[in-house]
Amino acid sequence: ATHADARALAAQLRAAVFAHGLRDDNSTGGGERHFAYEVDGSGMRVDMDDANVPSLLALPLLGFVEHDHAAYVTTRRHVLSDANP
Repeated sequence: ATHADARALAAQLRAAVFAHGLRDDNSTGGGERHFAYEVDGSGMRVDMDDANVPSLLALPLLGFVEHDHAAYVTTRRHVLSDANP
């Protein structure tokens, strides 16, 4: 695959994560959204994080989002709360 092919695939994956990997964070009541840990093709999502890397907390380190991105901030708050098993 060429560099352009890899960039195009990365853009498709990023769009898919934003389209299918965000879920409403009902804990705040403010309509915020956070990243799910896993999604499947049937609309089911796992709402937690794993302590291993890569984890949802590592998204800025991996260059996926900035540390102040609204969905990441909500994700971080959720992951560090008692709601994360």
